Amino acid sequence: MTTETGRKILEDDVISATEYQQVEDASVQCMRDQGLVVKVEDEGGFTTELVGLTEHSPQEELDAMNAQIDAVQRECRAKFDMGPISLLYWELRRNPENVDFNQAIADCMVRGGHRDEGYDKEAYSQELARYAITLKAADDGTEYEVEGDLSGQELPPEMAACQQDPHD
Repeated sequence: MTTETGRKILEDDVISATEYQQVEDASVQCMRDQGLVVKVEDEGGFTTELVGLTEHSPQEELDAMNAQIDAVQRECRAKFDMGPISLLYWELRRNPENVDFNQAIADCMVRGGHRDEGYDKEAYSQELARYAITLKAADDGTEYEVEGDLSGQELPPEMAACQQDPHD
């Protein structure tokens, strides 16, 4: 954590709903104080609106407004450690037992008879990468995209089903 707020919240290794709400409220208020219109979502997170612009606004104005929104969001989120606090808070809510989802998905596919015994999280990750575009790091530190040979195609139904509920 980079802020006193973040360090204090994590000193007991627990992020309570109240602590999370305080950080989210402070981050949102910071954005509003800088002129953004922010809507807080029920499931967590928030959205911002482009006020004063329409679909007919010049692209340069849209780009400038989006750049301003991004800068304000980054500043306000960083000011209260919203990024890492949010990530940890929601991950703990979603996965309190710290289950390795890639292994759970692989196990689901084996249980369902869709893959052979021995299919594990590494095999699943390799198979999944075939359907995706991934970023790779070049020797000079830049990133480049690598398209899987099945990129753009739908995942096999059994893989999609196990991703939705790996314990089925």
